[in-house]
Amino acid sequence: MLIRFEEPKRRIAAYDGDKLVGKCEFMPRHTREEVWIATHTEVDREYEGQGIAARMAEMLVEEARNHEVKIRPECSYIVRFLESDPKYADVTAEYVVPGAGKGQY
Repeated sequence: MLIRFEEPKRRIAAYDGDKLVGKCEFMPRHTREEVWIATHTEVDREYEGQGIAARMAEMLVEEARNHEVKIRPECSYIVRFLESDPKYADVTAEYVVPGAGKGQY
């Protein structure tokens, strides 16, 4: 299984040979800080349960650090992944909810 960062396609992709079997998509946003909005993560049904989504999420975090950007998860998988360990706090974007103040993503 090959996991690749495909910046022009705005995704982390998982390949079994030449076959695309998973992807973690993001959209760059330029606000007060550089942010990648993680919008969608999926793995083909026959490849589920092999840790592929976690490997793609880990690469998203690694690349965010390399590019000095934050991740704002809108994808439920990435929300759970970032919440799973405090070591991801440095790449998790903050947001401001009107009337509620600051929070994580």
